[in-house]
Amino acid sequence: MPYSMTLCFSLHLAMLARTIAPSAVAAQDPEVSVTVPGRVHSMFSQTRQLLADRHYTIRQLDSHGFAIEAQSPDSPFVLIRITLQPVADSTRIVILANGSRSQTAAFTALLELADAMRPRRGGPRRAAPDGSSWPVDSGGRVGFLVLTRAGASELKMHVGDTVPEVRPADLPPAYRRKWEDEINDVGFDASCARFFRTREQYVVRFNFCEAPTADGDRFDVYDADGSWAGSTIGPTVATYIQTMCPAARAPSRPIPKAPKCPSPFQ
Repeated sequence: MPYSMTLCFSLHLAMLARTIAPSAVAAQDPEVSVTVPGRVHSMFSQTRQLLADRHYTIRQLDSHGFAIEAQSPDSPFVLIRITLQPVADSTRIVILANGSRSQTAAFTALLELADAMRPRRGGPRRAAPDGSSWPVDSGGRVGFLVLTRAGASELKMHVGDTVPEVRPADLPPAYRRKWEDEINDVGFDASCARFFRTREQYVVRFNFCEAPTADGDRFDVYDADGSWAGSTIGPTVATYIQTMCPAARAPSRPIPKAPKCPSPFQ
């Protein structure tokens, strides 16, 4: 899986404060959620099997409250708490990882489990459009991001800096293929991924095409040589961006109450 690599850079996740009892998991541990089709009883059994397949040790099991606490097989050990919540005909799976021993190990475990649980689509390989027909503004840009203070800090830039969008056809072909494959492999759809370029790095932003969610938001950063530099997942991504223009590209649905973009990106 794309996130099974050793993390050499800081990996940031949305952190939501939540009290859990009884549990050794701290109140401000990183959290991510995945919504999958299927009844909660069935998904609870599948989650237990997934942890067994990955050699996790079950520490606590609540078959009535649909909660599992488990320890990762490798040192530094990571304590994971998973809760499952019924949502109509689907199940929302919330995963928390205790990073007290190693934040890097906690983030790695969190992403790997979330990616393993996310449903995959069948059919032909999905790719981003070339973008050859996209309109450009007076500066020759096909789109852009404007960064907040948090986003500028993440990319070592300044508040209000603009990061131009890159047509997928203008990316190095090997990078494009690799990134599209990674997006598809973790259960998303590369056909609506967005690519941006700073002087030193690439930014790839993606979500679910038809129904983007705050939990599903992804912000991956790669160095100029195409190597992975870090990822942010969840609601934190939105705090990095003042404006993204255009706000959405087909097949993504328009974003409600998105900031107004200048011509020709309305």
